[in-house]
Amino acid sequence: MSTYGLTESCGGVVYDGVPFDGVEVRLAFEGAIELRGPTLMDGYRDEPQATAAAFSTDGWLRTGDVGSLDDEVLTVRGRADDAIRSGAETVWPDEVESVLRTHPEVADVAVAGRPDLEWGQRVEAWVVPPTLASPRRSRRSATTAVSSSPASRLRERCTSSTGSLGRSAASSAEARCPEGPRSRNG
Repeated sequence: MSTYGLTESCGGVVYDGVPFDGVEVRLAFEGAIELRGPTLMDGYRDEPQATAAAFSTDGWLRTGDVGSLDDEVLTVRGRADDAIRSGAETVWPDEVESVLRTHPEVADVAVAGRPDLEWGQRVEAWVVPPTLASPRRSRRSATTAVSSSPASRLRERCTSSTGSLGRSAASSAEARCPEGPRSRNG
């Protein structure tokens, strides 16, 4: 991360992990990032309930992000609501995606948590194989390539020395479809 900020902080308030002068950063429960400083908003216009929810009782802005502080240097892990909680572990989708993208059978990937009765959530990966990403290949051959590529190789990538994410990130990961979920805009 080089710059960190949000709309409610009127732009960047942390650079290379170090808060700007006058900006304070603290971590609340489970690493929730909170900010205080001169550039923060006073509240949401005409929305007192939203304002009350955005600030702690002692005036710190709840960012909705999670991170860590090491010698007063902030590292942002991601959005709190993106975290996948599988058993007692927290898995970050971007970390799993980064590892899976290093696999030669992955052109693109999206990772999310899905409900699981035993673990609370399980890690699920939507993988696009390189054959689908190549415009010269037909859709039919791309689909065949995905079905012949077992998800176990991708799970192994997450737990190998290359991936080093741990079993919770990979034990229930599934390759779900040849095309990742996309919005109307792509």
